[in-house]
Amino acid sequence: MFRTGLTPDIITYNTLIGGYCKAFDMVRADEFLYKMYASGWEPDITTYNIRMHGFCSSRKINRAVMILDELVSRGVVPDTVTYNTMMNGVCVDILDRAMILTAKLLKLSFLPNVVTANVLLSQFCRQGMPEKALMWGRRLSQFSFCFDEITYKILDRAYQYARRS
Repeated sequence: MFRTGLTPDIITYNTLIGGYCKAFDMVRADEFLYKMYASGWEPDITTYNIRMHGFCSSRKINRAVMILDELVSRGVVPDTVTYNTMMNGVCVDILDRAMILTAKLLKLSFLPNVVTANVLLSQFCRQGMPEKALMWGRRLSQFSFCFDEITYKILDRAYQYARRS
């Protein structure tokens, strides 16, 4: 497109930026953002949402927060997609940190109690990660962890959800 002399519009730039974000190539996504600026286009809410989603998916929550701050400072009004993207990104980041902590404690042969395990497992399900809930359920069972009725319900729900996906 660029070689033929055609000038991309905001939709084209958003599509290109979105493609690179989905491929987790945030450097190339940013390059097209700069090309967009150079062509005289300003990012719209869609551009910001695409980039925030890309950084959240790449586990770069701090960058996503910086983009949120930027859009607000430029007078762009956040929408429902903005809030949902950021909430999901933050929750996934927190879950990742919870998994790391749990893995460290398991290495030290320190088992969480059933309430703690249920919180972790149910959060995986709520965040659309039933496979991780099942993986952690298997891991806990290797340590002779005592599941309760709630744990079994959570794992059953995770199994059912994973089968449908």
